[in-house]
Amino acid sequence: MKKQTFLDSATSGLVLLVALLALNVLSSQLIFKLDITEERLYSLSQGTKSILSKLEDTVHVKYYFTKSND
Repeated sequence: MKKQTFLDSATSGLVLLVALLALNVLSSQLIFKLDITEERLYSLSQGTKSILSKLEDTVHVKYYFTKSND
């Protein structure tokens, strides 16, 4: 009986691990991002989106920052 319980637990754990890995791979392929900050700090404004949609060339952005010691 204990051997069957161990096999059931191991199988469930393996299935959960495979499901989490599959979810991770799928989510990394999606381009959907969600900004849930109160001030929408990581979202583009409608004006910026409008300007970018009118550009004909690809826009590359380089962002440099230093970590604050606060």
